[in-house]
Amino acid sequence: MDILRVEIFLDGSNEPFDTITKAPFTVQLDPAQLSEGEHSMVVTTYYQSGEVGYHDYVFDVQHNNGVFVGYMNRAPLHAPVQVELVDPMERGELSRPDLMRYAVLPVLLFLLIVGVTWWLAYIGDQPVSDQVSHIEVISKAAAAENTGGVRSGEAVYAELCIPCHGPEGKGSDVFPAFAGNADLGDANLVITTILNGREGTAMISWASQLSDEEIAAVASHIRSSWGNDFGEITSDQVSALR
Repeated sequence: MDILRVEIFLDGSNEPFDTITKAPFTVQLDPAQLSEGEHSMVVTTYYQSGEVGYHDYVFDVQHNNGVFVGYMNRAPLHAPVQVELVDPMERGELSRPDLMRYAVLPVLLFLLIVGVTWWLAYIGDQPVSDQVSHIEVISKAAAAENTGGVRSGEAVYAELCIPCHGPEGKGSDVFPAFAGNADLGDANLVITTILNGREGTAMISWASQLSDEEIAAVASHIRSSWGNDFGEITSDQVSALR
């Protein structure tokens, strides 16, 4: 059915927070303009046929050191109008994890340390250097190739997840903690979050950067670390949801 207009009501107000009269009929909420805490919203859709639809939403807003983030807690299925909470990255408040900083630089630093160590041993202790006939430095890429191109879950977490969720999985006010998180018991939720990200949060999709095996490995690592004991996830489970 053709939509005539959409009215948005927040927190039980009788006055519309916003009215949309032109396509695309997408409701965009900026957490920076809303108070911190839980909010309720009713989206009223008026159709040209005269019918009216009502859809209820519940979401949270968090303010943390100038960063404003919204989390959708409850949303109706098959709603005719899309509702979006503005991502802090779209406002430039947060930056995506810097792969050069967290992935490439540690490897280069490792190679530099190994090279300096070998050189000092060679010129400072000739008998030792005579015994060491060959040192082979295996790069991260080569190591992955030797294991079929699949990185361990711990390695993927260290490279991509630590910048937001921390080395101990404790997260922050903006990024959820993994330690003791009961939601990790839902394997499908964990897999789809890694694959597709989470709308209205700073979590991005990793589907194009990680294989099924790597997603299974890092998901299993998260579900079995820091006191969690939710079992392993297989690449077949990931493939089925990709």
